[in-house]
Amino acid sequence: MATKRLALGVTLQSLCIILGVYLVMQVFTFFKDGLLLGMTGIAALPGAVLSFMITAVIPPAVALGLLIFLFALRIQKVGERLEAGDSITPEEAERTRTRILGFSTVVLIANIVGFAAGYVLLMVLRGRAAEIVRPDRLVILVSNLAGGVIYASAQTALHDIAFADLSERLGIREIGSRKRESRSTSRQVFLTISIAVYVVTFIQFNVRDAAEFDEIGDTVLAGLVSGTIAPNDAESEYRRLLGERMGAFISRPDVDVGRVPLPWERDDTATRREQRVFFIYALFILIVASGVQVAVSSAVGDRISAISRRVKDVLDGGGDLGIRLNIRAMDDLGEMTDLINRLLDRFHSVARDIGRAAGQTRESSRAIDRELTRSEGSATATRDAAQSLESSLQEQAVATRGFVAALRAFRDSVTLADAATDDQKGFVAETSAAMEEMAASIRSISTMTERAGALTGELAERGESGGAAVRDTRAAIDEIDAAAGEVLGVLASLNKISVDINLLAMNAAIEAAHAGEHGQGFAVVADEVRTLATNAAQRTKAIKTLIAAMGDRVRNGVQRADASGVVLTRLVEGLKESASISREIAAAAKEQAAGTSVVIGSITKAVDSAEAVGGLMNEQSRKSEGIAQSLEEVLVKLEALAESASRQSEDVRALEESFSAVRREVDANLKTVGALDAEMARFKV
Repeated sequence: MATKRLALGVTLQSLCIILGVYLVMQVFTFFKDGLLLGMTGIAALPGAVLSFMITAVIPPAVALGLLIFLFALRIQKVGERLEAGDSITPEEAERTRTRILGFSTVVLIANIVGFAAGYVLLMVLRGRAAEIVRPDRLVILVSNLAGGVIYASAQTALHDIAFADLSERLGIREIGSRKRESRSTSRQVFLTISIAVYVVTFIQFNVRDAAEFDEIGDTVLAGLVSGTIAPNDAESEYRRLLGERMGAFISRPDVDVGRVPLPWERDDTATRREQRVFFIYALFILIVASGVQVAVSSAVGDRISAISRRVKDVLDGGGDLGIRLNIRAMDDLGEMTDLINRLLDRFHSVARDIGRAAGQTRESSRAIDRELTRSEGSATATRDAAQSLESSLQEQAVATRGFVAALRAFRDSVTLADAATDDQKGFVAETSAAMEEMAASIRSISTMTERAGALTGELAERGESGGAAVRDTRAAIDEIDAAAGEVLGVLASLNKISVDINLLAMNAAIEAAHAGEHGQGFAVVADEVRTLATNAAQRTKAIKTLIAAMGDRVRNGVQRADASGVVLTRLVEGLKESASISREIAAAAKEQAAGTSVVIGSITKAVDSAEAVGGLMNEQSRKSEGIAQSLEEVLVKLEALAESASRQSEDVRALEESFSAVRREVDANLKTVGALDAEMARFKV
């Protein structure tokens, strides 16, 4: 309805209902009068109906319409301002809302007063004002009052539809501290009681009209039987009594009593006439009640449809959680609308929280991924260092074995030289050659010892570098474990938020179930949100499980890194000890070289110094044996260090496998977060 014609429109709605009801009522009454009087024909119908409407209906109806128009005009002016694009203050919006809600009270009071005034006016015009206080006339007054309530309900329902657009424009979206109205079910019960009272009283006094009409014939017949009325006077007496009493039960003002058939000449009985009157007005009541119920149901259906349309807008509008429903009235439907708005507010807040949590989870996963990349680099460097150390140790072991073999050969040479000392004079040339060979062996031993010392120092440096890499790896793993703890905290918050969403969706579904089929649209939203909450909870649990597994692998990596650190520490200590031994061997080799020079000098004096040469040979043999034993110990340690380096390499490879497993968990986490983002992208927050 156009805003500029709003006041006129609601006024015409009320007038049409009142005039239409009385018009139909008078048509039924005309046929009821004809049934009682035994007179057929509808020629007098227009005049009788028009006369009644002009005298008893139109005057109070016009007064009622004027009152409704003036009250609605104030509401219309606010609507015109809003339609023109002007803004109004919240106070003006609240006053207008109050006037719209109070309009139904004005209509109810006006109808009750109007219907009662119409009946009183009719009795006054017929000169029977004194009869109003009679019990049977009070029943009619009660019937008119109940009719006023019923017809006011129909008018209010149509007015609510007319004011719907303006109520939407007022933009009231929460009840807050506003006064609650009566529930729609309470109003429906009150309307049902009013209809029941109207049915009982309306049919009762109309059936009583038939009984009063039949009472006239019964009085005349009783007089004939008792002899108080002569047969020739029966007709005139009947018509006289009918003329006197007809105004109490016949609404036609111009009935010719001379044309009314006499009771004893009619084919129908009083019982059949009363039954026909009952069915006539039962049909009238059925039509009235159906019309009123249709109007009331249309108003309720219009409000529920408006709620469904706005909820559908949330779905069809790309899931815009910023859309809110406007509240027309502070009744149960208004409370349901308010709850829907509060639920949408909660969904909006939860969606933002989920978005932030998903972002935090994504950033944490990426941080873990970066730490994994750095840790994998450190682990690779550690593995390469361990493999290089193992290779160097193996080379050192090979060199040491050769060194031991050379010492064994040197010792054999010393033994031969010692054996040849007794026959030194004869074998000076052979001894000189053996000593030259021994000197060469000593020089080879010195060179190999220096090389072993340098290689051992280099291995010690590599071992210390590997230890530093292991410590860096452990620090990175600790950072990964801390980031995983933060992710678990975020996931716990997400899980709680999902549970809250699920509870809210269940409450919303219950409220939608209370609304019946009209709440199906909102039920779809509640089911969508509950599905979203369930999916979010499942994905959150999956992420939590993945992160927990990642934490176990990370802690396993920490244990392996600690073990690797211990091994490397022992390896460095062993290498340092090996370097010390190598230095001792080098010193001994130099000392032996000096001794060999003495031996060579002594050989030139072999003949004179045979005993001295023999002593020196024995001493050289003992020293060679000691050096060989020391080198064998170094060889055992080198083999142990090589085995430790191999285990270290295997531990690093296991750590790399743990990193790969953690990376898979992180990738799954990112994939789950991506799915959650895609799910949340359906809604605008």
